[in-house]
Amino acid sequence: MSYHQALGISFTGAIELGGKVISDPFLSEFACEANRFSNADKGLPAGPPCAPTAAVPSSAGIGLHNFVAPLRVYTFHKQNPWVFPAGVAAIAGLVYYLGFEAGKGRK
Repeated sequence: MSYHQALGISFTGAIELGGKVISDPFLSEFACEANRFSNADKGLPAGPPCAPTAAVPSSAGIGLHNFVAPLRVYTFHKQNPWVFPAGVAAIAGLVYYLGFEAGKGRK
């Protein structure tokens, strides 16, 4: 059994998929964000923010637009690891404060 038969992809199907990836309007932004992520993962400065892709229908291409935002968030997290724990602490403090204020009003 050959490799492409095990995956269930024919040669022409692979060529069509490659064409869809190349024609995706978000490919350049995705590649830029992936490069920033790679730099941040290595401990290097991520570099300048990527230029956003102009408004295009989300049905164009294979859906790389679904991966751009998570890459941005993870890159931001790699650059600023203190932000998310601080956010969790702020939310927990807010819940505690609201509970404290609600308890004071019942006396």
